[in-house]
Amino acid sequence: MMAIADEPGIRSTDIAQMFRLNRSTVSRQLSSLITLGLVQEMPATAGRGRPLALTPEGEEAFRGTLDTLQHVIDTHIAQWSNAEVSRFAHDLQRFDRGDAAS
Repeated sequence: MMAIADEPGIRSTDIAQMFRLNRSTVSRQLSSLITLGLVQEMPATAGRGRPLALTPEGEEAFRGTLDTLQHVIDTHIAQWSNAEVSRFAHDLQRFDRGDAAS
């Protein structure tokens, strides 16, 4: 859902490539999200796959998930020192960039 929230109109093939997953795996997951009413397929353009968007219910569920994750992180790092929090932030940035260990 994050990929769709970040890039409304993204296609399932783009999601598969982004996460290095088989297209059938992504298709199964999207099918479930569509059935639950969290994701919708938009009209196709230029003959390519159908663009995806979160439904209003999907947007609400996504926001709720982000709030829950933020609470879990806040709870875990509440007792950490400033140095530990800084190191954690540094490591997450390095991970996000795909850097090798440093």
